[in-house]
Amino acid sequence: MSGRPVRALLLAALLVLCALPLPARAAEAIVDFVSDIAIDPDGTLDIVETIRVRAEGEAIRRGIYRDFPTLYRDRYGNRVRVGFELLGVTRNGSPEPWHTEPIENGVRIYAGSADRFIEPGLHTYTLRYRTTGQLGFFEAHDELYWNVTGNGWAFPVEAVTARVALPGGATPMEVTAYTGPSGAQGTDYRVTARARGLAEVKATAALPPGHGLTIVVTFPKGVVTEPGEIEKASTFVRANAPVLVGALGFLSCLAYYMVVWLRAGRDPPAGTIFPRFAPPEGLSPAAVRFISRMGFDTEAFAAALTNLAVKGHLRIEEEEGGTYRLVKTGGSADGLSPGERQIAGTLLGTRSTIVLAQKNHRTIAQAVEHLKSHLKREYEGRLFRTNTRLMIPGLVLTVLTGVGMAVSGPSPVEALFLGLWLLIWLFGTSTLIGTRISAFRTHSVLALAASIFSMLVVLPFLLGAVLGLFQFARSAGPIASGLFVLTILLVPLFYVLMKAPTRAGRAVMDEIEGFRRFLEITEKERLDALHPPDMTAELFERYLPYAIALDVETRWAQRFESEVVAAGQAPAGRSYSPGWYSGARGFSGRGLSAFAGGLGGALAASTTAAATPPGSSSGSGGGGSSGGGGGGGGGGG
Repeated sequence: MSGRPVRALLLAALLVLCALPLPARAAEAIVDFVSDIAIDPDGTLDIVETIRVRAEGEAIRRGIYRDFPTLYRDRYGNRVRVGFELLGVTRNGSPEPWHTEPIENGVRIYAGSADRFIEPGLHTYTLRYRTTGQLGFFEAHDELYWNVTGNGWAFPVEAVTARVALPGGATPMEVTAYTGPSGAQGTDYRVTARARGLAEVKATAALPPGHGLTIVVTFPKGVVTEPGEIEKASTFVRANAPVLVGALGFLSCLAYYMVVWLRAGRDPPAGTIFPRFAPPEGLSPAAVRFISRMGFDTEAFAAALTNLAVKGHLRIEEEEGGTYRLVKTGGSADGLSPGERQIAGTLLGTRSTIVLAQKNHRTIAQAVEHLKSHLKREYEGRLFRTNTRLMIPGLVLTVLTGVGMAVSGPSPVEALFLGLWLLIWLFGTSTLIGTRISAFRTHSVLALAASIFSMLVVLPFLLGAVLGLFQFARSAGPIASGLFVLTILLVPLFYVLMKAPTRAGRAVMDEIEGFRRFLEITEKERLDALHPPDMTAELFERYLPYAIALDVETRWAQRFESEVVAAGQAPAGRSYSPGWYSGARGFSGRGLSAFAGGLGGALAASTTAAATPPGSSSGSGGGGSSGGGGGGGGGGG
């Protein structure tokens, strides 16, 4: 035969071979799923799952995983936790490495080694485990309502068989099943055995990913020993321990705070309060605010700065961008309160001017701290008590509540970390928000914009708190996390409520309240009935720092406008413009009430920002469905 015919014959054979269909690569799947369930007389289930998989090196590379739920809600809505113990795992008849990890509602079993890939092909995994608390006990019967495969598999399940062995050779009363996704009532099954001591169910169609087989096997009462009331109560307590601990902790904290509040935090009864035409004798504006609020804030510092300006010791200059400059005027220190002298000495002792900006944060923070320390030494304890020490046991109870909820939950380490982190984070976030709220009292557009921007900085912290709450709720449960948040919120609530004036302090506070009422009255008829002193620019300026301290500066300025400026009695016949203040945008066009209302808040906001170091803010009978006990799912790994 010549070479040409041979080559033609070989070419034809090659074409025929190319035309033949190649074997298709099979998709990964569970080829067969067999579950043998033995019910013990005490209600324990001993289960052997034989899972034959087809691996192609895609999702199934090192082995498989199987999810097993251990947390449920019973028919009454109670939280139920079932027991689970993995006894062993084999692959193709040989022991296989395995480990478990907690998941949101149970445990995940990993079968395989992270250091070894399995060969493509068929592999048979056998999982042996024991579980308790899975049976239902009713008036006329008991039952096993069991999700054989789970509904979470990522692969199709081509064949399923479930066999249930009853104790003592008992005959099942009824055997039924459901197929499909969770909640479905599909009927792709048949009961292949219902005999003495045995029930068997097979799926009649392959189950797609996300579908499962659930069986319901009922049997006569007495076949399995029903748990007693003590055991049921113990099971309920174990399953709902985080909620019970949270409720006990919340009630304990509330009871403690209520007792100490009744004994130490209740205010003495107020006396008769009537408008007073002057502040209490010897009290500076900062002292008036400190006493009335029973605490310090930057508004007290702003009131002190304004008082220093009104008394001629310094001049306040508002610059472009909303920042403030304090300029020493050389005025006498006579008439200044000790706290005001300390502020003046710290800010302008060796310099002629200082800007309320972050570059001067050390000096400004030192001045704020000097005023705060002076006010505390002078008035705290004598005129009011904060009772802060009485809050310590409540804080300890709050921490113990969080720890108890964490260690009693299904994921104690995760919940403990989240609980303690959440406690610190919420406290820090609330403090951060509190330092910025006063800035919103300003009527300055630029200062208000800066205040809004500063609150935007807080948003990531709020988002962190929300995410932390969400994660804690996933770990300890939504009810438990809600109770924990309520327990935490008791701390700032009673921190405020525990502050109480002494009897001497109550009398001073009554005088302060009377003076505040005088400052905020704007109705002419009411004023005429009181016969107040004549309104002059000097009187307005003298009491403006007190109005700022008592948050009524806008009302006080409106009254001055109506009585003096509107009547054409301003100094030198021109629009009122204080000599101790100048603004880059001018004053005359802004309105007196807007100026006064914005000054205190703007100074407080500037002080807060300037005193902060850079970078520090920051069932059966047709009533069931696909689901039931057991369940879960799995995948490849």
